[in-house]
Amino acid sequence: MNKVLNMQQATSTQSSTTDLGSLTKVIAITSGKGGVGKTNITSNLGIELAARGARVCIFDADTSLANINVLMGLTPQFTIEDLLSGEKNIDDIIIDGPKGIKIVPAASGIAECASLSDTQQQTLITALIELEKRFDYILIDTAAGIGNNVLSFVKSAQFSIVVISPEPTSLTDAFALIRVLKRQHHTQPIYVLVNMVMNYTNSMDVFKRFEAAVQKYLHVDVHYLGYIPDDISIKQSVASQTPVTLKSPDSLASRCFATLAEVLGKQLKNDGNPYSFSNFWKKQVTDTQPAADHKRQNRQTVSETDPVKNVDQLIHRVFEDQDISRDQARGLFSSLLNAYAKRFNESLLDPHTLTQHFASQQKIPEIAFRDAVFSLESLFEKHFNHPLRSIENRIMKIVADIDGSQDLCNELILQLKENHDVQLYNEILHSPSEFNQAIKDEHLDKAALSALMEGIKTVYEERFGSTNSTDVSSELDHLRELVKRLDQQESILDDSLLELHQYIDQHLKNSESGES
Repeated sequence: MNKVLNMQQATSTQSSTTDLGSLTKVIAITSGKGGVGKTNITSNLGIELAARGARVCIFDADTSLANINVLMGLTPQFTIEDLLSGEKNIDDIIIDGPKGIKIVPAASGIAECASLSDTQQQTLITALIELEKRFDYILIDTAAGIGNNVLSFVKSAQFSIVVISPEPTSLTDAFALIRVLKRQHHTQPIYVLVNMVMNYTNSMDVFKRFEAAVQKYLHVDVHYLGYIPDDISIKQSVASQTPVTLKSPDSLASRCFATLAEVLGKQLKNDGNPYSFSNFWKKQVTDTQPAADHKRQNRQTVSETDPVKNVDQLIHRVFEDQDISRDQARGLFSSLLNAYAKRFNESLLDPHTLTQHFASQQKIPEIAFRDAVFSLESLFEKHFNHPLRSIENRIMKIVADIDGSQDLCNELILQLKENHDVQLYNEILHSPSEFNQAIKDEHLDKAALSALMEGIKTVYEERFGSTNSTDVSSELDHLRELVKRLDQQESILDDSLLELHQYIDQHLKNSESGES
């Protein structure tokens, strides 16, 4: 394989790197949270693109899990670290995947590009330039979340595919990812792929909800790319460490991956502007290195003339250093907390103190506060296997917030009824005719009906502060009086009929006597 790659290098060295890079589609496949099938999508999409004649390279940028290797049943011997150490070249660390795709294992090492030595930086940039010459697609399987490594890979890509699922935490975490990208002035197109849904209609419902939130609160445009169904064949393929497009090519999921590959060729088109994956990382080095060198020199001078006198000065100086990354700062902070907890057998992260500190921050926008609340509730539910607030408590809280407004109360009742109808597929009784039909049910005995009548009477009195003008007992008395009058009239009628009958009999007798 090395000979073939070396021949490709030789034939392409005279071409412009920028021009060749602009022909390569670099796609970051990412998500706000784990467990949404991002790595599965990367693997099967790469296979389908390769099956259509495209030259595909997958960057496994999630070194903590290395799911690409697991899903394809591969065991790489070398990673980017071996390349940066100078022990191996790019051809040595690349491994072969199905349908001719190539995989760069543990590629997230390039995210620390600015902290590498000059030799390592040059080695890395040269390797990236070579990859751009060889492939039509470079798919980056990022880690989940909004860490610096994830953001760097997304920003380095020409296109981004954010994978979401119907799970609420997937939507909120993906929203948070896009929000951070916007803050960092990311302008490349963002496509959304909906995974684990029943069908196209279901996927559009999920996408529309997500799109509406992103447009309303972030003013960012996202584009619907497609969907992958919740297919049992995917679970079976994961268990067998064989991508579903190879194990079950006729499954619904495989057909959707095939469609997705076709769509990518049409939708993810180069916009005509030169683009280079390697140039992004080269720029990272150029922009960061001078400032880092200056900071190191300045730090050395200060340390020699003004030695650190206490821990506070040391911590302040460390976190003031622009050369330290966010991940490094988090690691240092975490180490300090763990050391304290181990030494004194207590945690400094008291939940009450953290909550008070968070709530007192006036600069936190409402949407961030909501995200924090939703995340905490989600963590609680996952840890204890039940929601933090029961449905009854939530309804009582909403009713209390209504504060006597009849319009809001009516709106709440209407929403509850609509949700009931959608979830349980039957309507709540809401018309007099349905109520009348219900109380005529033969299974409703006299005692139950009497209790219902008394209950309605009590509710009426509590609601309006008076008894119903059409009191039940008075109505019954009126009915009894009518019955009595009818009985009297019936008796009179019977008497009249008897008298009439006697009169007719007598008349007939008289007539017979006269004739004889």
